[in-house]
Amino acid sequence: MISNSHVDDEDLKRKREASSVSEVDSSVNETPKVDKQKKKKPKQKSAAMQSEKVKHPEDDNDVVTHMKIINKKLEKLDSSMISVNKRLDNVIFKGDGTLHKTIKDLFAEMKDDLLKSVVKNIEVLEGRLFEKEQEIDKLKTQSQVLETDIKNQKEMNENLLKELKQIDMNRQKYENESEQYSRSNNIKIKGIADTNLRETARQSAELVISVLRAHNVCQITMADINIAHRLPNKDNKNRDIIVSLISRQKKFDIIANRKQLKGTDIFINEDMTKLNLHVLMCVKKKMPDVTNSAWFMNGKIFYKNHMDKHQTVKFEDYEHWTNLLMYAPHLGAFLC
Repeated sequence: MISNSHVDDEDLKRKREASSVSEVDSSVNETPKVDKQKKKKPKQKSAAMQSEKVKHPEDDNDVVTHMKIINKKLEKLDSSMISVNKRLDNVIFKGDGTLHKTIKDLFAEMKDDLLKSVVKNIEVLEGRLFEKEQEIDKLKTQSQVLETDIKNQKEMNENLLKELKQIDMNRQKYENESEQYSRSNNIKIKGIADTNLRETARQSAELVISVLRAHNVCQITMADINIAHRLPNKDNKNRDIIVSLISRQKKFDIIANRKQLKGTDIFINEDMTKLNLHVLMCVKKKMPDVTNSAWFMNGKIFYKNHMDKHQTVKFEDYEHWTNLLMYAPHLGAFLC
Protein backbone atom coordinates (compact mmCIF):
# COMPACT_ATOMS: atom_id res chain seq x y z
CA MET A 1 0.00 0.00 0.00
CA ILE A 2 2.77 2.32 0.90
CA SER A 3 4.60 1.64 -2.31
CA ASN A 4 1.51 2.19 -4.35
CA SER A 5 0.79 5.43 -2.57
CA HIS A 6 4.32 6.61 -3.15
CA VAL A 7 3.98 5.78 -6.83
CA ASP A 8 0.78 7.73 -7.06
CA ASP A 9 2.42 10.74 -5.42
CA GLU A 10 5.29 10.58 -7.87
CA ASP A 11 2.88 10.44 -10.81
CA LEU A 12 0.92 13.37 -9.48
CA LYS A 13 4.12 15.36 -9.01
CA ARG A 14 5.24 14.63 -12.57
CA LYS A 15 1.87 15.67 -13.92
CA ARG A 16 2.07 18.94 -12.02
CA GLU A 17 5.59 19.63 -13.31
CA ALA A 18 4.48 18.78 -16.83
CA SER A 19 1.55 21.10 -16.45
CA SER A 20 3.83 23.81 -15.08
CA VAL A 21 6.27 23.33 -17.94
CA SER A 22 3.47 23.47 -20.48
CA GLU A 23 2.21 26.66 -18.86
CA VAL A 24 5.69 28.13 -18.96
CA ASP A 25 6.08 27.06 -22.58
CA SER A 26 2.78 28.57 -23.48
CA SER A 27 3.72 31.73 -21.61
CA VAL A 28 7.04 31.89 -23.36
CA ASN A 29 5.42 31.20 -26.71
CA GLU A 30 2.82 33.89 -26.13
CA THR A 31 5.30 36.50 -24.99
CA PRO A 32 7.21 36.72 -28.27
CA LYS A 33 3.93 37.15 -30.12
CA VAL A 34 3.13 40.10 -27.97
CA ASP A 35 6.66 41.35 -28.44
CA LYS A 36 6.35 40.93 -32.18
CA GLN A 37 3.08 42.81 -32.13
CA LYS A 38 4.67 45.50 -30.02
CA LYS A 39 7.62 45.62 -32.39
CA LYS A 40 5.31 45.94 -35.38
CA LYS A 41 3.45 48.83 -33.85
CA PRO A 42 6.56 50.98 -33.30
CA LYS A 43 7.56 50.26 -36.90
CA GLN A 44 4.15 51.42 -38.06
CA LYS A 45 4.39 54.47 -35.82
CA SER A 46 7.93 55.10 -37.07
CA ALA A 47 6.69 54.97 -40.66
CA ALA A 48 3.88 57.34 -39.77
CA MET A 49 6.31 59.68 -38.05
CA GLN A 50 8.66 59.57 -41.02
CA SER A 51 5.79 60.34 -43.41
CA GLU A 52 4.68 63.19 -41.18
CA LYS A 53 8.25 64.42 -41.02
CA VAL A 54 8.41 64.62 -44.80
CA LYS A 55 5.17 66.55 -44.95
CA HIS A 56 5.92 70.08 -43.83
CA PRO A 57 4.32 73.33 -44.83
CA GLU A 58 5.73 74.94 -47.92
CA ASP A 59 4.55 78.35 -46.89
CA ASP A 60 7.56 80.09 -45.39
CA ASN A 61 5.44 82.93 -44.14
CA ASP A 62 3.26 80.77 -41.84
CA VAL A 63 6.04 79.85 -39.38
CA VAL A 64 3.79 80.00 -36.34
CA THR A 65 1.39 77.45 -37.83
CA HIS A 66 4.30 75.13 -38.66
CA MET A 67 5.60 75.31 -35.08
CA LYS A 68 2.15 74.47 -33.75
CA ILE A 69 2.05 71.38 -35.98
CA ILE A 70 5.46 70.27 -34.67
CA ASN A 71 4.34 70.74 -31.06
CA LYS A 72 1.26 68.64 -31.74
CA LYS A 73 3.47 65.88 -33.19
CA LEU A 74 5.66 65.87 -30.08
CA GLU A 75 2.64 65.75 -27.82
CA LYS A 76 1.26 62.85 -29.84
CA LEU A 77 4.58 61.00 -29.57
CA ASP A 78 4.69 61.47 -25.80
CA SER A 79 1.13 60.22 -25.54
CA SER A 80 1.99 57.16 -27.64
CA MET A 81 5.01 56.36 -25.46
CA ILE A 82 2.95 56.64 -22.29
CA SER A 83 0.37 54.27 -23.77
CA VAL A 84 3.08 51.79 -24.81
CA ASN A 85 4.68 51.93 -21.37
CA LYS A 86 1.36 51.15 -19.75
CA ARG A 87 0.90 48.16 -22.04
CA LEU A 88 4.44 46.95 -21.41
CA ASP A 89 3.84 47.06 -17.68
CA ASN A 90 1.02 44.53 -18.15
CA VAL A 91 3.22 42.07 -20.06
CA ILE A 92 4.67 39.09 -18.19
CA PHE A 93 8.43 39.45 -18.54
CA LYS A 94 10.85 36.56 -18.28
CA GLY A 95 14.52 36.74 -17.66
CA ASP A 96 16.27 40.16 -17.20
CA GLY A 97 13.74 42.44 -18.99
CA THR A 98 15.74 42.74 -22.25
CA LEU A 99 12.61 43.09 -24.38
CA HIS A 100 11.34 46.02 -22.31
CA LYS A 101 14.70 47.78 -22.57
CA THR A 102 14.92 47.12 -26.31
CA ILE A 103 11.52 48.68 -26.95
CA LYS A 104 12.37 51.68 -24.79
CA ASP A 105 15.66 52.16 -26.63
CA LEU A 106 13.85 51.90 -29.95
CA PHE A 107 11.35 54.60 -28.98
CA ALA A 108 14.12 56.75 -27.56
CA GLU A 109 16.00 56.47 -30.85
CA MET A 110 12.83 57.33 -32.79
CA LYS A 111 12.28 60.31 -30.53
CA ASP A 112 15.86 61.48 -31.03
CA ASP A 113 15.52 61.16 -34.80
CA LEU A 114 12.27 63.09 -34.77
CA LEU A 115 13.75 65.77 -32.54
CA LYS A 116 16.74 66.09 -34.85
CA SER A 117 14.38 66.44 -37.80
CA VAL A 118 12.33 69.02 -35.93
CA VAL A 119 15.45 70.97 -34.94
CA LYS A 120 16.68 70.88 -38.52
CA ASN A 121 13.32 72.10 -39.81
CA ILE A 122 13.32 74.86 -37.20
CA GLU A 123 16.81 75.92 -38.27
CA VAL A 124 15.72 75.96 -41.90
CA LEU A 125 12.63 77.99 -41.02
CA GLU A 126 14.70 80.37 -38.90
CA GLY A 127 17.07 80.85 -41.82
CA ARG A 128 14.22 81.54 -44.20
CA LEU A 129 12.60 83.83 -41.65
CA PHE A 130 15.87 85.74 -41.30
CA GLU A 131 16.09 86.09 -45.08
CA LYS A 132 12.50 87.32 -45.20
CA GLU A 133 13.23 89.83 -42.43
CA GLN A 134 16.21 91.09 -44.41
CA GLU A 135 14.04 91.41 -47.51
CA ILE A 136 11.39 93.23 -45.48
CA ASP A 137 14.00 95.64 -44.09
CA LYS A 138 15.29 96.22 -47.60
CA LEU A 139 11.76 96.87 -48.86
CA LYS A 140 11.14 99.24 -45.94
CA THR A 141 14.26 101.18 -46.85
CA GLN A 142 13.20 101.32 -50.49
CA SER A 143 9.70 102.38 -49.42
CA GLN A 144 11.11 105.20 -47.30
CA VAL A 145 13.27 106.35 -50.21
CA LEU A 146 10.25 106.27 -52.53
CA GLU A 147 8.13 108.16 -50.01
CA THR A 148 10.84 110.82 -49.76
CA ASP A 149 11.05 111.03 -53.56
CA ILE A 150 7.27 111.30 -53.82
CA LYS A 151 7.20 114.02 -51.18
CA ASN A 152 9.94 115.95 -52.97
CA GLN A 153 8.17 115.48 -56.30
CA LYS A 154 4.92 116.68 -54.77
CA GLU A 155 6.63 119.81 -53.45
CA MET A 156 8.20 120.38 -56.86
CA ASN A 157 4.80 119.99 -58.54
CA GLU A 158 3.22 122.43 -56.10
CA ASN A 159 5.98 124.95 -56.74
CA LEU A 160 5.60 124.46 -60.48
CA LEU A 161 1.85 125.00 -60.20
CA LYS A 162 2.46 128.21 -58.27
CA GLU A 163 4.95 129.34 -60.88
CA LEU A 164 2.58 128.46 -63.71
CA LYS A 165 -0.24 130.29 -61.97
CA GLN A 166 1.98 133.33 -61.54
CA ILE A 167 3.13 133.10 -65.16
CA ASP A 168 -0.47 132.84 -66.34
CA MET A 169 -1.45 135.82 -64.20
CA ASN A 170 1.43 137.85 -65.63
CA ARG A 171 0.39 136.83 -69.13
CA GLN A 172 -3.19 137.96 -68.52
CA LYS A 173 -1.92 141.17 -66.98
CA TYR A 174 0.31 141.99 -69.95
CA GLU A 175 -2.41 141.06 -72.43
CA ASN A 176 -4.91 143.26 -70.62
CA GLU A 177 -2.45 146.13 -70.35
CA SER A 178 -1.46 145.81 -74.01
CA GLU A 179 -5.06 145.78 -75.14
CA GLN A 180 -5.87 148.73 -72.90
CA TYR A 181 -2.88 150.63 -74.22
CA SER A 182 -4.12 150.11 -77.77
CA ARG A 183 -7.36 151.82 -76.66
CA SER A 184 -5.61 154.68 -74.87
CA ASN A 185 -6.67 157.25 -77.53
CA ASN A 186 -10.29 156.05 -77.67
CA ILE A 187 -13.48 157.32 -76.07
CA LYS A 188 -17.00 155.86 -76.09
CA ILE A 189 -19.98 158.17 -76.39
CA LYS A 190 -23.41 156.93 -75.37
CA GLY A 191 -26.71 158.75 -75.97
CA ILE A 192 -26.20 160.44 -79.35
CA ALA A 193 -29.36 159.86 -81.40
CA ASP A 194 -29.11 156.80 -83.65
CA THR A 195 -31.51 157.37 -86.52
CA ASN A 196 -29.62 156.01 -89.51
CA LEU A 197 -28.78 152.31 -89.66
CA ARG A 198 -26.49 153.01 -92.62
CA GLU A 199 -24.60 155.81 -90.88
CA THR A 200 -21.05 156.16 -92.25
CA ALA A 201 -17.87 156.75 -90.24
CA ARG A 202 -17.72 160.37 -91.46
CA GLN A 203 -21.31 160.98 -90.41
CA SER A 204 -20.55 159.52 -86.97
CA ALA A 205 -17.50 161.79 -86.64
CA GLU A 206 -19.52 164.86 -87.64
CA LEU A 207 -22.18 164.02 -85.01
CA VAL A 208 -19.47 163.74 -82.32
CA ILE A 209 -17.89 167.07 -83.29
CA SER A 210 -21.29 168.74 -83.26
CA VAL A 211 -22.25 167.41 -79.81
CA LEU A 212 -18.87 168.25 -78.19
CA ARG A 213 -18.90 171.80 -79.58
CA ALA A 214 -22.55 172.38 -78.71
CA HIS A 215 -21.96 171.54 -75.03
CA ASN A 216 -18.56 173.27 -74.80
CA VAL A 217 -16.79 170.03 -74.03
CA CYS A 218 -14.00 170.43 -76.59
CA GLN A 219 -13.51 172.37 -79.80
CA ILE A 220 -12.28 169.60 -82.06
CA THR A 221 -12.18 169.27 -85.81
CA MET A 222 -12.22 166.41 -88.24
CA ALA A 223 -8.41 166.54 -88.20
CA ASP A 224 -8.43 165.47 -84.54
CA ILE A 225 -10.35 162.27 -85.26
CA ASN A 226 -8.69 159.16 -86.62
CA ILE A 227 -11.90 157.16 -87.00
CA ALA A 228 -15.41 157.13 -85.52
CA HIS A 229 -18.18 154.56 -85.97
CA ARG A 230 -21.17 153.00 -84.33
CA LEU A 231 -20.78 149.86 -82.20
CA PRO A 232 -23.25 147.12 -83.08
CA ASN A 233 -25.47 145.74 -80.36
CA LYS A 234 -28.16 143.09 -80.08
CA ASP A 235 -31.04 145.23 -81.35
CA ASN A 236 -28.97 147.67 -83.45
CA LYS A 237 -30.74 150.50 -81.64
CA ASN A 238 -29.22 153.38 -79.67
CA ARG A 239 -25.78 152.24 -80.69
CA ASP A 240 -22.76 153.79 -78.97
CA ILE A 241 -20.08 155.63 -80.95
CA ILE A 242 -16.42 154.82 -80.47
CA VAL A 243 -14.00 157.60 -81.40
CA SER A 244 -10.28 157.11 -82.00
CA LEU A 245 -8.48 160.46 -81.55
CA ILE A 246 -5.18 161.46 -83.09
CA SER A 247 -3.93 163.11 -79.92
CA ARG A 248 -4.12 161.59 -76.46
CA GLN A 249 -4.12 165.08 -75.06
CA LYS A 250 -7.40 165.80 -76.87
CA LYS A 251 -8.81 162.72 -75.21
CA PHE A 252 -7.75 163.98 -71.75
CA ASP A 253 -9.38 167.33 -72.49
CA ILE A 254 -12.65 165.66 -73.46
CA ILE A 255 -12.62 163.41 -70.36
CA ALA A 256 -11.83 166.38 -68.11
CA ASN A 257 -14.74 168.45 -69.51
CA ARG A 258 -17.37 165.71 -69.86
CA LYS A 259 -19.06 167.11 -66.76
CA GLN A 260 -20.51 169.71 -69.14
CA LEU A 261 -22.86 166.96 -70.32
CA LYS A 262 -24.40 166.60 -66.87
CA GLY A 263 -28.21 166.69 -67.07
CA THR A 264 -28.24 165.31 -70.59
CA ASP A 265 -28.61 161.72 -71.72
CA ILE A 266 -25.14 161.76 -73.26
CA PHE A 267 -22.23 160.04 -71.47
CA ILE A 268 -18.54 159.91 -72.36
CA ASN A 269 -16.34 157.12 -71.02
CA GLU A 270 -12.94 155.69 -71.71
CA ASP A 271 -12.76 152.71 -74.02
CA MET A 272 -11.96 149.87 -71.60
CA THR A 273 -11.13 146.23 -72.12
CA LYS A 274 -13.84 143.74 -71.28
CA LEU A 275 -11.95 142.63 -68.16
CA ASN A 276 -11.37 146.17 -66.87
CA LEU A 277 -15.02 147.06 -67.42
CA HIS A 278 -16.19 143.94 -65.57
CA VAL A 279 -13.92 144.61 -62.57
CA LEU A 280 -14.99 148.28 -62.47
CA MET A 281 -18.65 147.23 -62.28
CA CYS A 282 -17.80 144.76 -59.50
CA VAL A 283 -16.04 147.48 -57.50
CA LYS A 284 -19.00 149.81 -57.93
CA LYS A 285 -21.77 147.35 -57.09
CA LYS A 286 -20.47 144.49 -54.98
CA MET A 287 -19.19 146.46 -51.98
CA PRO A 288 -21.52 149.45 -51.54
CA ASP A 289 -20.67 149.68 -47.85
CA VAL A 290 -16.94 149.93 -48.65
CA THR A 291 -16.77 151.97 -51.86
CA ASN A 292 -18.42 155.36 -52.29
CA SER A 293 -17.42 155.73 -55.93
CA ALA A 294 -15.22 154.07 -58.55
CA TRP A 295 -13.76 155.23 -61.86
CA PHE A 296 -11.26 154.34 -64.58
CA MET A 297 -8.41 156.62 -65.62
CA ASN A 298 -5.17 156.14 -67.54
CA GLY A 299 -5.59 152.39 -67.72
CA LYS A 300 -6.24 151.90 -63.99
CA ILE A 301 -9.26 151.41 -61.74
CA PHE A 302 -9.68 153.62 -58.68
CA TYR A 303 -12.25 153.81 -55.92
CA LYS A 304 -12.96 156.00 -52.91
CA ASN A 305 -13.58 154.14 -49.67
CA HIS A 306 -15.91 155.13 -46.83
CA MET A 307 -13.08 157.25 -45.36
CA ASP A 308 -12.81 159.20 -48.66
CA LYS A 309 -9.39 157.77 -49.40
CA HIS A 310 -8.47 156.94 -52.97
CA GLN A 311 -7.48 153.32 -53.54
CA THR A 312 -6.05 151.69 -56.65
CA VAL A 313 -7.31 148.27 -57.69
CA LYS A 314 -4.26 146.21 -58.63
CA PHE A 315 -4.44 143.52 -61.24
CA GLU A 316 -3.57 140.94 -58.57
CA ASP A 317 -6.82 141.92 -56.79
CA TYR A 318 -9.03 141.50 -59.85
CA GLU A 319 -9.88 137.91 -58.93
CA HIS A 320 -10.83 138.95 -55.40
CA TRP A 321 -13.29 141.58 -56.67
CA THR A 322 -14.81 139.37 -59.33
CA ASN A 323 -15.34 136.51 -56.86
CA LEU A 324 -17.19 138.69 -54.38
CA LEU A 325 -20.92 138.25 -53.99
CA MET A 326 -23.09 141.23 -54.82
CA TYR A 327 -25.46 142.43 -52.11
CA ALA A 328 -29.06 142.89 -53.20
CA PRO A 329 -30.88 144.97 -50.54
CA HIS A 330 -34.34 144.31 -51.99
CA LEU A 331 -33.69 140.55 -51.71
CA GLY A 332 -31.86 140.72 -48.40
CA ALA A 333 -29.14 138.42 -49.68
CA PHE A 334 -25.90 138.24 -51.59
CA LEU A 335 -26.01 137.24 -55.22
CA CYS A 336 -23.28 136.21 -57.62
